[in-house]
Amino acid sequence: MDKNVVQTLKTAFAADIYESVRAARKHRDETVFRHTLYEGEDGMMVFCGFFPKADIQLFPGLTDDFTAQLKTFNMVGVITDGSSAIELFHLGGQNTPFTSVEKAEDLIKVLDEDRLMVFLQAYFEVRGMDLDVENLDYDAFMAKIEAQVFQFSTLKEMQIVDQLLNEN
Repeated sequence: MDKNVVQTLKTAFAADIYESVRAARKHRDETVFRHTLYEGEDGMMVFCGFFPKADIQLFPGLTDDFTAQLKTFNMVGVITDGSSAIELFHLGGQNTPFTSVEKAEDLIKVLDEDRLMVFLQAYFEVRGMDLDVENLDYDAFMAKIEAQVFQFSTLKEMQIVDQLLNEN
């Protein structure tokens, strides 16, 4: 996997979800919140949820491998059909609430690259995007981004990503 592709996706993802972290900070003691990435008319939903370890451990059917990854506070990628199927991806964790994060760059440090890439690949598939992040080099990835991802993003989101990329 191209390291520039990984860095670009991590930066964009962190910038996107940071908006929800910042909004949750306004509600004191908020530790459970989510950032919706996609909500389809068919009930399909993709979101990044923020949960304390104790809350996640109440979820049915968790594997030992998944629970071993948990920290005191966790960022979990969720893909669900809204009725019966749910897939969880542990994206990162820390010992302080995510509402304590001061900037998007701090979220990047917490993200597990491998699990984030698996989650984002699944997200792209749900959205019907033709992005194989595993096998695209950076130039091919950026060409795909221009053709597909920009049409799904707001101008504000693209400005935030552009700003973060230009700072690196």
